[in-house]
This record gives sequence, C-alpha cells and structure tokens, in this order.
Amino acid sequence: MTLIIGWMARLLVIADRRNTAELTRVNTAHDQEIAELKAALAELRSKVDKLEKKVDEERGLRRAAEDRAAAAERRAGGGSDAG
Repeated sequence: MTLIIGWMARLLVIADRRNTAELTRVNTAHDQEIAELKAALAELRSKVDKLEKKVDEERGLRRAAEDRAAAAERRAGGGSDAG
C-alpha cells in the first residue's frame, strides 16, 4: 500500500512539473507576443501622428489658398449674389 501511495505521489509531482513547465512556456510565448504587439502599436501610433500632422498642414495650406482666392475674387469685383 505504501508503495502504491509513493508511486501515485511521484506521478503527481511529475504531472505538476510538466504543468508548471507548460505554463511557463505559454506565459513566455504570451509575453513575447504582447511585446511584439505593443511595438507594432507604437509604430502605428507614430505613423498616425505623422499623418495627422501632415493632414493638418494640408488643411492649413488649403485654407490659405482659399483665402487668397477669395481675396483675389473680391479685388477683381467678382462675387456672388446667390444665396
């Protein structure tokens, strides 16, 4: 009986070690995947920030061009009575 209990205890210890090793492997892989995703997200955020800045610059240029065109039209005596 003692032999059987000892054998079963040994099997439990072996199973626990395997489970611990598998959990460690999964957690390590998960941590690596999270780190890769965070790096990709940071890169995408940087790209979005640059694109937002570029869009803002383009909007500013467009508004300035529209203002110049409107001023030129007023100077030329153009204008619209529609409305």
